[in-house]
Amino acid sequence: MRAWLAGMLLITGLQADARPPAVAGHTAQAPAMSREKFQRYVALFNTQDPDFLLYYQPDVLFDKGTTGGLLKGRQAIIKWYADIWRDFAETITPLATAIDGNGRIMMVEMRVRLEARRNGVVWRGSTFAKGEALIVDGTIVYTLKDGLITTIRGAAEGRYRVRAGQENIP
Repeated sequence: MRAWLAGMLLITGLQADARPPAVAGHTAQAPAMSREKFQRYVALFNTQDPDFLLYYQPDVLFDKGTTGGLLKGRQAIIKWYADIWRDFAETITPLATAIDGNGRIMMVEMRVRLEARRNGVVWRGSTFAKGEALIVDGTIVYTLKDGLITTIRGAAEGRYRVRAGQENIP
């Protein structure tokens, strides 16, 4: 288990009213979500830096649908990702981003790549060899408050499995 995982699970030090620091892309002068701010979130997420949680309201809700249920709060989300990241290297790539004029809704066309870290990873009834990946294309809808994410919902539009070393979708 990597050191970051232990750090992620200690996130409980975040207080319910904690505001993200300016270095995470949030300032009192510019709290609204923007494409640039979202790109900073993506960069943190893709390096599995637990500071990605600072882009969420403390009571964020993540609706994983019928297969994943409802995750409530930052701690539940980091635990869910820690379980995934133990077996998969995950990379998210926004393909298109739209934020409403009031800064309350953001929609992102997203590609998610889950690459197995070892042989024999079993996920949702499939077994993956090291380097094999599942690529999921979909749309994520985020609701926002004070420039932070309050809810996350998504719909997958395509799932593709690729062999180790294969970058492109067949």
